[in-house]
Amino acid sequence: WKVRVAQESMARRTVYSELTGFLSGIEHMARHAASVFETIKALYGWSRGL
Repeated sequence: WKVRVAQESMARRTVYSELTGFLSGIEHMARHAASVFETIKALYGWSRGL
């Protein structure tokens, strides 16, 4: 009985860690995309200012 509970909690922890890893990956990608967007916007404004 205790083994099964331990296995279930392990599985739940694995799912939780995968989910948080997935979410942090999305957050990282969003931050990266935002920085790329800012760079493109800065370059665009700079080229227009020439």
